[in-house]
Amino acid sequence: MNVSGLQIAQQGYANGVRRTLDAAQIDPARLTLELTENVLIERLPVALPNLVELRNAGVQISIDDFGTGFRR
Repeated sequence: MNVSGLQIAQQGYANGVRRTLDAAQIDPARLTLELTENVLIERLPVALPNLVELRNAGVQISIDDFGTGFRR
């Protein structure tokens, strides 16, 4: 599932994903969240708590567009 920078940076985003997975009885390991390299570089400090929580829950994290030449 593609995730925007705004979504992953929202406080409580990980908790909402976990509640949705629980309600739908979906194993978190079956979900892969895809973020672009730009999102991680631009929003890492605010996104990291959500990413850690989701990863600890078993959700897979994938980086799209990795190494495509992000420039500041």
